[in-house]
Amino acid sequence: MKSFVDEVKDRVAANVKNINLIDSSKNFMNASLSAKYSYSFSWLGRPIIQYPQNILVQDIETGLIFNQAFNAEFVQYDTDYQNEHCQNG
Repeated sequence: MKSFVDEVKDRVAANVKNINLIDSSKNFMNASLSAKYSYSFSWLGRPIIQYPQNILVQDIETGLIFNQAFNAEFVQYDTDYQNEHCQNG
């Protein structure tokens, strides 16, 4: 039986050559940008500019999606935080 890692490598290699998938993803990106789709979401009551898929990935990376004991009331917003992707200058 093929390992998961091998399956992923094969799938990624096939996706790079999949013209229908590439065109569809470009069409989705163009349509969603013009519709400002990414401006339609919030996280913990705060507006975010993000696709929902990205939010889920970020949660998995932090482990929060698996932490049933997580309580958002204990999270403090850091007003001094500087997001390196949003700095002016």
